[in-house]
Amino acid sequence: MTWTITGDASSLLLCVTKHGNPVIRGEGRHAPYFPDDPAGPALRSDYTTIQSALRRLQTVCTDWRILPSAAAREEFGPLHSTLLARMDVQPDASVAEISCLDREKDKEPALSFVVALQPIAFQRVHDLFTQLITAPRELEYTISIGFLTFRYPGATTETPTLQEFLSGTPYFSDEVSVSIRRLNSRDAHVS
Repeated sequence: MTWTITGDASSLLLCVTKHGNPVIRGEGRHAPYFPDDPAGPALRSDYTTIQSALRRLQTVCTDWRILPSAAAREEFGPLHSTLLARMDVQPDASVAEISCLDREKDKEPALSFVVALQPIAFQRVHDLFTQLITAPRELEYTISIGFLTFRYPGATTETPTLQEFLSGTPYFSDEVSVSIRRLNSRDAHVS
Protein backbone atom coordinates (compact mmCIF):
# COMPACT_ATOMS: atom_id res chain seq x y z
CA MET A 1 0.00 0.00 0.00
CA THR A 2 1.13 3.55 -0.59
CA TRP A 3 0.50 7.17 0.27
CA THR A 4 0.69 9.21 -2.93
CA ILE A 5 1.20 12.90 -3.57
CA THR A 6 0.29 14.33 -6.97
CA GLY A 7 0.70 17.75 -8.49
CA ASP A 8 2.02 19.73 -11.42
CA ALA A 9 4.75 22.28 -12.09
CA SER A 10 2.68 25.22 -10.83
CA SER A 11 3.53 24.50 -7.18
CA LEU A 12 7.03 23.20 -7.73
CA LEU A 13 10.23 24.85 -6.51
CA LEU A 14 13.78 23.70 -7.24
CA CYS A 15 16.13 25.63 -5.01
CA VAL A 16 19.50 25.73 -3.29
CA THR A 17 19.52 26.44 0.44
CA LYS A 18 21.81 28.82 2.34
CA HIS A 19 24.01 25.76 3.03
CA GLY A 20 24.36 25.12 -0.71
CA ASN A 21 22.13 22.04 -0.74
CA PRO A 22 19.67 21.33 -3.56
CA VAL A 23 16.06 20.85 -2.45
CA ILE A 24 12.89 20.08 -4.38
CA ARG A 25 9.70 21.45 -2.78
CA GLY A 26 6.07 21.51 -3.64
CA GLU A 27 2.47 21.30 -2.58
CA GLY A 28 0.07 18.72 -3.83
CA ARG A 29 -2.98 16.59 -3.41
CA HIS A 30 -2.43 13.38 -1.53
CA ALA A 31 -4.20 10.10 -0.96
CA PRO A 32 -3.35 7.46 1.60
CA TYR A 33 -4.35 4.07 0.29
CA PHE A 34 -6.49 2.37 2.88
CA PRO A 35 -8.71 -0.22 1.22
CA ASP A 36 -12.46 -0.15 1.69
CA ASP A 37 -12.33 -3.72 2.87
CA PRO A 38 -15.65 -4.96 4.25
CA ALA A 39 -13.71 -7.38 6.45
CA GLY A 40 -11.59 -4.50 7.82
CA PRO A 41 -13.68 -3.83 10.93
CA ALA A 42 -13.62 -7.55 11.70
CA LEU A 43 -9.81 -7.60 11.51
CA ARG A 44 -9.11 -4.36 13.41
CA SER A 45 -11.33 -2.69 15.94
CA ASP A 46 -9.84 0.72 15.00
CA TYR A 47 -10.38 0.25 11.24
CA THR A 48 -13.29 2.71 11.01
CA THR A 49 -11.43 5.31 13.09
CA ILE A 50 -8.34 5.07 10.86
CA GLN A 51 -10.44 5.24 7.71
CA SER A 52 -12.25 8.35 9.00
CA ALA A 53 -8.99 10.07 10.03
CA LEU A 54 -7.37 9.39 6.65
CA ARG A 55 -10.40 10.79 4.83
CA ARG A 56 -10.18 13.93 6.98
CA LEU A 57 -6.47 14.31 6.16
CA GLN A 58 -7.22 14.02 2.44
CA THR A 59 -9.14 17.29 2.60
CA VAL A 60 -5.94 19.33 3.04
CA CYS A 61 -3.21 20.07 0.55
CA THR A 62 0.18 18.89 1.73
CA ASP A 63 3.64 20.35 1.44
CA TRP A 64 6.61 18.14 0.69
CA ARG A 65 10.40 18.32 0.37
CA ILE A 66 12.93 16.04 -1.27
CA LEU A 67 16.62 16.48 -0.58
CA PRO A 68 19.78 14.39 -0.72
CA SER A 69 20.37 12.35 2.43
CA ALA A 70 23.83 13.89 2.85
CA ALA A 71 22.19 17.33 3.21
CA ALA A 72 19.57 16.31 5.79
CA ARG A 73 21.72 16.84 8.87
CA GLU A 74 22.72 20.35 7.76
CA GLU A 75 19.20 21.31 6.80
CA PHE A 76 17.24 19.85 9.71
CA GLY A 77 19.42 19.60 12.80
CA PRO A 78 17.35 18.77 15.90
CA LEU A 79 14.05 19.66 14.19
CA HIS A 80 13.85 16.19 12.63
CA SER A 81 15.99 14.26 15.12
CA THR A 82 14.00 11.03 14.67
CA LEU A 83 14.54 11.16 10.89
CA LEU A 84 18.25 11.74 11.38
CA ALA A 85 18.49 8.86 13.87
CA ARG A 86 16.73 6.57 11.41
CA MET A 87 19.17 7.63 8.68
CA ASP A 88 22.07 6.79 11.02
CA VAL A 89 20.69 3.25 11.44
CA GLN A 90 20.09 2.84 7.68
CA PRO A 91 22.85 4.94 6.05
CA ASP A 92 22.39 3.40 2.59
CA ALA A 93 18.60 3.75 2.46
CA SER A 94 16.35 6.53 1.30
CA VAL A 95 13.89 7.53 4.03
CA ALA A 96 10.52 9.30 3.93
CA GLU A 97 8.95 10.97 6.96
CA ILE A 98 5.22 11.73 7.06
CA SER A 99 4.33 14.20 9.82
CA CYS A 100 0.92 15.32 10.97
CA LEU A 101 -0.59 17.61 13.57
CA ASP A 102 -4.31 17.23 14.07
CA ARG A 103 -4.91 17.87 17.74
CA GLU A 104 -7.75 20.35 17.41
CA LYS A 105 -10.75 18.98 15.52
CA ASP A 106 -12.09 22.47 14.76
CA LYS A 107 -8.89 23.42 12.88
CA GLU A 108 -7.48 22.08 9.64
CA PRO A 109 -4.80 19.40 10.11
CA ALA A 110 -1.21 20.06 9.01
CA LEU A 111 0.48 17.33 6.99
CA SER A 112 3.97 17.29 5.51
CA PHE A 113 6.34 14.88 3.82
CA VAL A 114 10.14 14.96 3.93
CA VAL A 115 12.07 12.57 1.69
CA ALA A 116 15.83 12.10 2.07
CA LEU A 117 17.18 10.26 -0.98
CA GLN A 118 20.56 8.69 -1.56
CA PRO A 119 22.71 10.88 -3.86
CA ILE A 120 22.21 8.88 -7.09
CA ALA A 121 18.45 8.60 -6.53
CA PHE A 122 18.22 12.31 -5.68
CA GLN A 123 20.04 13.27 -8.90
CA ARG A 124 17.63 11.16 -10.98
CA VAL A 125 14.60 12.63 -9.21
CA HIS A 126 16.02 16.15 -9.60
CA ASP A 127 16.41 15.51 -13.33
CA LEU A 128 12.76 14.37 -13.54
CA PHE A 129 11.51 17.50 -11.79
CA THR A 130 13.73 19.70 -13.97
CA GLN A 131 12.03 18.14 -17.01
CA LEU A 132 8.64 18.79 -15.42
CA ILE A 133 9.37 22.49 -14.94
CA THR A 134 10.79 23.02 -18.41
CA ALA A 135 8.32 20.83 -20.35
CA PRO A 136 6.13 22.65 -22.87
CA ARG A 137 3.18 20.33 -22.17
CA GLU A 138 1.06 19.50 -19.15
CA LEU A 139 2.74 16.94 -16.92
CA GLU A 140 1.85 15.59 -13.50
CA TYR A 141 4.16 14.12 -10.88
CA THR A 142 3.39 11.36 -8.42
CA ILE A 143 5.44 10.67 -5.30
CA SER A 144 4.59 7.29 -3.79
CA ILE A 145 5.60 6.43 -0.24
CA GLY A 146 5.16 2.98 1.26
CA PHE A 147 2.36 3.05 3.82
CA LEU A 148 0.95 -0.03 5.51
CA THR A 149 -1.19 1.41 8.28
CA PHE A 150 -0.80 2.51 11.87
CA ARG A 151 0.26 0.32 14.76
CA TYR A 152 -2.51 -1.41 16.60
CA PRO A 153 -2.63 -0.07 20.19
CA GLY A 154 -0.71 -2.49 22.39
CA ALA A 155 1.48 -3.89 19.58
CA THR A 156 5.24 -3.42 19.81
CA THR A 157 6.60 -1.91 16.59
CA GLU A 158 8.15 1.45 15.80
CA THR A 159 5.18 2.44 13.63
CA PRO A 160 3.02 5.00 15.45
CA THR A 161 -0.59 4.40 16.42
CA LEU A 162 -3.14 6.65 14.76
CA GLN A 163 -3.38 8.84 17.89
CA GLU A 164 0.42 9.15 18.11
CA PHE A 165 0.58 10.10 14.42
CA LEU A 166 -2.15 12.73 14.73
CA SER A 167 -0.29 14.17 17.74
CA GLY A 168 2.98 14.63 15.84
CA THR A 169 4.84 11.28 15.98
CA PRO A 170 6.17 10.78 12.43
CA TYR A 171 5.50 7.77 10.23
CA PHE A 172 8.62 6.50 8.40
CA SER A 173 9.03 4.52 5.22
CA ASP A 174 12.01 3.44 3.17
CA GLU A 175 9.87 2.83 0.08
CA VAL A 176 9.83 5.89 -2.18
CA SER A 177 9.22 6.24 -5.90
CA VAL A 178 8.68 9.25 -8.15
CA SER A 179 7.06 9.31 -11.57
CA ILE A 180 6.00 11.91 -14.10
CA ARG A 181 3.32 11.43 -16.70
CA ARG A 182 1.80 13.52 -19.46
CA LEU A 183 -1.80 14.54 -18.88
CA ASN A 184 -4.09 13.93 -21.82
CA SER A 185 -5.86 16.98 -23.19
CA ARG A 186 -9.06 16.32 -21.21
CA ASP A 187 -7.16 15.91 -17.92
CA ALA A 188 -5.20 19.11 -18.49
CA HIS A 189 -8.37 21.21 -18.46
CA VAL A 190 -10.02 19.71 -15.40
CA SER A 191 -9.69 21.86 -12.28
